[in-house]
Amino acid sequence: MQRILGGLLLAIFVISISSLEAPAQVESGTTLGGRYIPYGEGRVINSPTAWTKEKGSWELGLRLLPFLFRGELGLTNHLTLGISYGGSNVIGYGPPDWNPRPGFLVKISITQGNSIVPAVCFGYDDQGFGPWLDGVNPFKLKGEGVSEDFSRYQVKSKGFFLVASQEFSLLGVTAFHIGVNYAITERSDEGGITAYAALEKSINPDFWILLDYDLGLNDNSDYSLGGKRGFLDLGIRWRVAPEFNVEFYLMNLLENQKDKTKLLDREDAGKWYRALAMTFKTYF
Repeated sequence: MQRILGGLLLAIFVISISSLEAPAQVESGTTLGGRYIPYGEGRVINSPTAWTKEKGSWELGLRLLPFLFRGELGLTNHLTLGISYGGSNVIGYGPPDWNPRPGFLVKISITQGNSIVPAVCFGYDDQGFGPWLDGVNPFKLKGEGVSEDFSRYQVKSKGFFLVASQEFSLLGVTAFHIGVNYAITERSDEGGITAYAALEKSINPDFWILLDYDLGLNDNSDYSLGGKRGFLDLGIRWRVAPEFNVEFYLMNLLENQKDKTKLLDREDAGKWYRALAMTFKTYF
């Protein structure tokens, strides 16, 4: 795994250095309220951004490992609604393990920001990632023969979140996203507020580096699944066309849950893994 990660980082470094040979191209995007928006990306791997969809725009997305299909709609420039559904083992051997219900997304833009003030968004997203765990929690035994069950995704959903996003020109476009969130539907083992941060960096108008880190503070107690390392994800976005993105991810690079998932006969679930995502965007 270290060789793969090292090779990927070296390739990113070489491509980034080579891009210094010519002035960076500024990608054409959509301007809302005087702020440049890099294609209106609403998510960096697993982390919601403060960008909302434009009025009349809609997006369809598909992720493999786990299988997740989603759709988002911009009702106004300040309000985005979304729905998603998926499951684990959908592609492969054996019966699929579907999620217990669809996931829902609501994003409300508080401010669209400018060159100094970041964009700020409040929202709700109850779509988690990985298999849905609803068996006995072996880490939270109340007494002899008495226990509590898990009721959560392997990687918890964001729930209610507040996120700020800011971008600036640095050898292309660089965007930072910092958010806090509280998952109200997944508190069977541990609740509380946690935080996340994400980075988007353009190499050129067609390729972007993605970095996503969730502190996982609502998943790091002795009776929860996390291992107090948080969730670190790395990815590359390829803009095949203005309407179509392909993204490749290296997920859970810190193997945050590896030590505990093996006790649940899900040892592979805690290891790092590769994932692929595709999105298609257009307008009514």
